[in-house]
Amino acid sequence: MDIEAGYKKAERMLNKFAIKTENFYDLYGRENVEKDLEYVKKMKSIFEKESSSEAGVLKRMSILFETIIFDRSERSEWLGRDVVTIKTSHYDDIANGVDLVAEFLIKEEKESFSHLAFAVDVTFSAETDQKLKKIKKEIEEGKLSTVKYFESEHVEFRGQMENLPRVVIAASAKTVEDLNELWLEKTKENTQKLNSHFIQFQMLEEIISQLKTFRNYAENLGQEKIRQKYDGLYNLVQDIYKKRKKDVKDPGDRDNVYYDLKRNLRHFE
Repeated sequence: MDIEAGYKKAERMLNKFAIKTENFYDLYGRENVEKDLEYVKKMKSIFEKESSSEAGVLKRMSILFETIIFDRSERSEWLGRDVVTIKTSHYDDIANGVDLVAEFLIKEEKESFSHLAFAVDVTFSAETDQKLKKIKKEIEEGKLSTVKYFESEHVEFRGQMENLPRVVIAASAKTVEDLNELWLEKTKENTQKLNSHFIQFQMLEEIISQLKTFRNYAENLGQEKIRQKYDGLYNLVQDIYKKRKKDVKDPGDRDNVYYDLKRNLRHFE
């Protein structure tokens, strides 16, 4: 019941904050956008029919985990202070497999911006395995992820983002259940526990491991533009991780899916 309550809260939050495809009629035309909305409606109908199955339960937990990351990355700064986490449209979530886009503000001599798109899944080793194989194929083909409906919060950009680096963030069902308990009941104690929860360090370490691996793989394939994208993001997230470690005490816990994901990076060797 707690998972169901968490899922309903997550749905309300996603419906409120997800990018609205209807706001892009002027850019793509009403017919094109309506077609995408119809696709979303069809896929959601299929999901509802499967809601009582094991796959349906895992899907709800995935949405719950995704929403907690979206919420606490903003409120608890899980991904650092200079990061805006954007919830993608329902279309991009379903059709393009991109749940969130993280915009990192890089403060240098000139303001420049870097984007990291990452799919969020509550997954076991086999499922993590498939996600990484998909990224491997994208790098080999020289074409990274696409987000059709995007609106930046850092720069004046509205439209389709292409060749966006992707990472997988994974956690065990037990971790998501624990997060959900803290997230559902808004108390000062629960907020403090969320602010210092180990999942933020697990997430950052997962991202860093993948960015380093993907960077090296792109370099080996001679995909120089892709290598540069991953290289810049790798250095950026490394800095965020170091700062976060100074600001918040890392309890050191990591769950079993974290280790599964790191093992499954062997596909890139």
